[in-house]
Amino acid sequence: MKKNKLFLITILLLCVSLVCLVAGCFTTNNNSNQGSNSGNSGNSGNTGDSGNTGDSGNTGDSGNTGDSGNTGDGGNTNTPPTVDDYENPPEVYNVYDGVMIDGIVNDDEWAGVKPYVTEEEILSVKHYVKVGMKYADEGLLMYFEVYGAEVFINDSSHVFWNPSATVYLTPSWATTTHGIGWQIGLCANGDYEITKNKKAGLDAGYEYINHGGWIDLQGEIHKVDGDLTKTGYVIEVMMPWDLLGYEDLSDYDWLNTDVGLVYCQDINDTRAAWYSLSGQCSTTTGNNYDLTLPQTWLR
Repeated sequence: MKKNKLFLITILLLCVSLVCLVAGCFTTNNNSNQGSNSGNSGNSGNTGDSGNTGDSGNTGDSGNTGDSGNTGDGGNTNTPPTVDDYENPPEVYNVYDGVMIDGIVNDDEWAGVKPYVTEEEILSVKHYVKVGMKYADEGLLMYFEVYGAEVFINDSSHVFWNPSATVYLTPSWATTTHGIGWQIGLCANGDYEITKNKKAGLDAGYEYINHGGWIDLQGEIHKVDGDLTKTGYVIEVMMPWDLLGYEDLSDYDWLNTDVGLVYCQDINDTRAAWYSLSGQCSTTTGNNYDLTLPQTWLR
């Protein structure tokens, strides 16, 4: 009897051991599968043993999140270059008949041009003025050097009410500005405004309407503390012939030209004074200056 019990206990223990062994093998195999053939979450996209979702489950170009640490670009942690890593590109200026429009009056570039030079008092402030003009194949070239007073630019005001030079132009044969006269405002900061005299007979007076168009302009503002003779602005400009109604340089003989200067005493004092160089000349020559009559102009 004892032998039968011992035999039964032995059989039972063997069965229990066999069950534990099988269960252990199954658990080990299952853990191994989860850690190798299906454990990827991103690089193969497997959900289980196959279960692909999409083409390969990649999110980005590699999309691995965990096993390789890649975050979209393959794990590259290099910082992309910024604007500061590059040098600013140089300014590019146009050149016409040897003159570079850069806001710097170079004597060599303007060689052969005899400028109009004058010292004028505007609201008791002496201004040192130099104006040069040259005809080029592309258009009319001019420069203005105006020193003697600090330059105040009011951004809320238009060109004609800020420190600026205003150029008035008509064909050489014109005896009036009505309908044909140009008024081109050249601001010290490089802004400009192009207008043309309104065609309304003698009633047009000084009324100009916006014309639009393009001119090549550079303005430079200078300030030297304690030296007003070096405080002011410089303007260089090219006004194309086609803007003025000519096809090219050979299409005209010369232009009637007048120049007006706008002076502002401070930032809020828009257009404290408008000063015509031709008008000043008329006081000494006896010429009866009139802005609407080109024959009374400086040139």
